[in-house]
Amino acid sequence: SRFDRAIEAYQMLLTREPDAPQAPEYQRQIASAYFQMDDGDNTVTALAAFSALPLRAQTLTKPTVSLELAKKIAAKAHAEAAKSSLTVVIAIVDDGGSLVYLERMDGTQLGSIVVAQEKAATALKFKRSSKAFEDMVAGGRNAALSLPGVVAIEGGLPLVVDGAFIGAIGISGAKSAEDGVIAQAGVNAVVQPK
Repeated sequence: SRFDRAIEAYQMLLTREPDAPQAPEYQRQIASAYFQMDDGDNTVTALAAFSALPLRAQTLTKPTVSLELAKKIAAKAHAEAAKSSLTVVIAIVDDGGSLVYLERMDGTQLGSIVVAQEKAATALKFKRSSKAFEDMVAGGRNAALSLPGVVAIEGGLPLVVDGAFIGAIGISGAKSAEDGVIAQAGVNAVVQPK
């Protein structure tokens, strides 16, 4: 019957749009739309007709760096820097590149505030350490410097949890290799939270 075909088309729609409303009113709208079609129309046409009906927005849920986690990451990085009597700026950004936490240790040069943030942004945007770009340049691939938003200096690392890039850390203020070690200490707080 036409009603059975309407329900079948609705069920097909649900497989394509699992978040579609399942309220009786919505089902009535779908059946009404189907009954208004000519007998020669097929299920694909029915689905096209149903697309004009209201659907709920689909949203994504994804992990990101919280302020609490950013502070834990920064504390590990700070401890690593202090262990070697180094002063640095620690920048933590979320999965969208927005600054979540910034710490400038006493005595750290002011220029490192921006550099730490840019190292973190580089690591996040390109899903790799900023050292990867430093290595490219050292190997003669100067074209890497023309990529927008690249800071080709070690000290920026992505924060990855279960394969998802949740943010990044950027460290600046010491030698670049030291910045990298400090950043890794912060990353370890995510991998091994304590």
